This record gives sequence, structure tokens and C-alpha cells, in this order.
Amino acid sequence: MTELLISVTNVDEAFMAMELGADIIDLKDPSMGALGALPIQTIKDILGVVNSQKIVSATIGGPPRIVK
Repeated sequence: MTELLISVTNVDEAFMAMELGADIIDLKDPSMGALGALPIQTIKDILGVVNSQKIVSATIGGPPRIVK
């Protein structure tokens, strides 16, 4: 079975993804890199919108940068 995953960065995009038939709502901030995490409050807001209607995934961010 094929499912549609749509990555979102905010509540408005989450609404749009749900309307477009996403099976999985993926939370990430690509402006922070491939594994860019969203702020915790944004994640909470999106989870409130999705309200257990869809599977939700989220990245926790990339490894910390080591500065020498």
C-alpha cells in the first residue's frame, strides 16, 4: 500500500495537507537543514489541529555542531 506523506512547518500547512489527503503529516523545518526540528510550541499547535486524525512524524534535529 502506498501512503502520502506531506511535510509541514506550521498549522496552516497542516490544514492544507489534511485537505489534500495526506496519510502522514511530517513536521520539520527544512530551512534548518535536512533534519531541522520545529519549535516545541509549533509541534503542539499542529498536533492540536491534526487531533489524532492522521499519523504524525517529526524530526528531532541534527547532531549538535562541534566548534573548535
